[in-house]
Amino acid sequence: MPIKNRIDMLSTGVRTPIGIKVLGPDLKVVQKIGEDLENIIRDIRGTRTVLAERTAGGYYLDFVLKRDELARYGLSVQDAQEIIMSAVGGENVTTAIEGRERYSISVRYGAGFP
Repeated sequence: MPIKNRIDMLSTGVRTPIGIKVLGPDLKVVQKIGEDLENIIRDIRGTRTVLAERTAGGYYLDFVLKRDELARYGLSVQDAQEIIMSAVGGENVTTAIEGRERYSISVRYGAGFP
């Protein structure tokens, strides 16, 4: 039932009819438990796909904005945040139209940009 599956997914956050949620304060421990469960469940007869989402080891950036330096150039914290957001996450600059299809065109810095 597509509607029931969608409602279940929205209410639980699990994108499958059967899922296990592991919660805890330490992401590395949560990931280790998920990987252990993945290995155990994979061997159960009738299992088609097993995937433990990787929660640790991602790339994170912390920005410490120097307000006095921003003020020197007439920039607000919001200006700096918008620039960072565009540089890291990209920004939609226009839309390409092909018949009835619409495609967003976004621009961002490349991964190796200094």
